[in-house]
Amino acid sequence: MKKATTYLLSVILFSTLLFAACAPIETADDDSKDEIESVLSRDITSSIIEAGVFPEMVERGVEDLEQYYFGIATEGVADASYYISPAGAYSDEITVIRTEADSRHLAGIRAFFEEWVDTKADMWRSYNPEQAQKLDNSIIIEKDYYIALFICEDPAVAAEIFNNSIA
Repeated sequence: MKKATTYLLSVILFSTLLFAACAPIETADDDSKDEIESVLSRDITSSIIEAGVFPEMVERGVEDLEQYYFGIATEGVADASYYISPAGAYSDEITVIRTEADSRHLAGIRAFFEEWVDTKADMWRSYNPEQAQKLDNSIIIEKDYYIALFICEDPAVAAEIFNNSIA
């Protein structure tokens, strides 16, 4: 009986030590990653829409990113939210993309956005110069692992909300 009790206590002690040893250890890197991931792209774009900076728009998410931004590299995209004009009557769009926790993807997305804006501006110039002006005044901005594109009457307001949304 004594051997069985000793054996049972040994198994319980070993199991407890095993679970304790395998528990995740929090580090400063883990905490900073949680902070970055705590701000969703959708939260930022919703705040901008609520500020009334844009005409009536339709929201899209990361699952539709390649369909709208044909040719964008989505490798490394962790989260995305964008609003576009539902009928194509306006050139306005807001896009916020959060990449995985490394900045190497930001340069490719920035290059894509720059070409996107130039191509759309040329298209709008041919039939609605007022909308083309919004593209000429657009802002592409990066912060931490986020990149955003703001095409609207006052992209500075959208950029301010973006910057204030990311700690």
